[in-house]
Formats: sequence, C-alpha cells, structure tokens
Amino acid sequence: MEKIHIITPVKDSIDLTIETAKAVLDSEINVPYTYTIYNDFSTPENTARLEKAAAEMGFNLVNLCDVTDHPSPNYLLVLQMCQQQAIADKAALVIVESDVIVKKKTVQEVLEKSGMKLTAAEVVRLSPF
Repeated sequence: MEKIHIITPVKDSIDLTIETAKAVLDSEINVPYTYTIYNDFSTPENTARLEKAAAEMGFNLVNLCDVTDHPSPNYLLVLQMCQQQAIADKAALVIVESDVIVKKKTVQEVLEKSGMKLTAAEVVRLSPF
C-alpha cells in the first residue's frame, strides 16, 4: 500500500462533520493520504458551510449534486466512486463516518494492525457501531 484515501460521507450533519474533519486532519498518519468529504445533498446553507470549511481546513469536498441528480441517500454511489479512484491510485480506502471523532493515532493504528498490507481499494470503516 502506497497511500490511503480517507472519506467522510455526510448529509446535513455539519457541526459533527467539521469536528470529524478536524480530527482526521490532526491525525498522525505515516503514509501519504487524501481526505475528502462527500456532501450528499445537504441544504444550501450547510453546503456553504462545508465549502467554507474545505477552503479553510484544506480537505477536498465533493458535492454530489454536481455528480448526480439521484436524491439522497447516495452511499452506494460514493463507495463506487471512491473504490474506482482508490484502485486507480493503488490506495486503500478508509471511511470515517461523519459522527466519528478519531483520536490522533486511530487511523495509523488501524493501518498497523492490518500489517500495513491493505490492498488497493480495500475498505476500512470507522464508525460508532
């Protein structure tokens, strides 16, 4: 595994999502990674908040309204898009749900416990359940 793609899907849970983004971006991760939030048709006000946060914090933001006209939920579409991108980039895929606040070393510890041998587009999901 050369790198990881970390994603967070969200619809209108903006305060928690911003906390999730802060935690992910503050994480100690020893491999190159990208972090993208997938906005699944949040309200215009919440979309604006996400766009502002993306500009200030430095994460990627994909507004699904720019990709599809299929109404929310679009979780399957997000997973398919991310898997294709991860395979193309030879990256593992880590999903951090929008209501999860990871600790500084959580992502790295998950990678280490996997033996750092995650194959391209293998999925690791961090959720509260």
